[in-house]
Amino acid sequence: MSNYLQEEKYRISIKERTSLGLWGSFLDVDDLDELKQWLVEMKVNMISLKYYSILDDIPDWHEAGILVEALSEDHFTWLTTKVKGDSKFLEIDNKKK
Repeated sequence: MSNYLQEEKYRISIKERTSLGLWGSFLDVDDLDELKQWLVEMKVNMISLKYYSILDDIPDWHEAGILVEALSEDHFTWLTTKVKGDSKFLEIDNKKK
């Protein structure tokens, strides 16, 4: 039996519109700083926070047009807090060239 304790990671759903349609994946991070670091490495400039409600299949906006530098602990908490019936995700709006 192992005494290894796995640290809890936050699973973030990430979506991006491409010429082929909507691309999605998951990112496991420890905290806001790790999420921001990944976004910077991927040359992301701006994001939106969205969610799907159990009532429909069209995404609703929580907040749009967030610069990566302005991403806050409040944004991270909203994104990582589970709400029954809602599926939250981060959508990449703009990348640096």
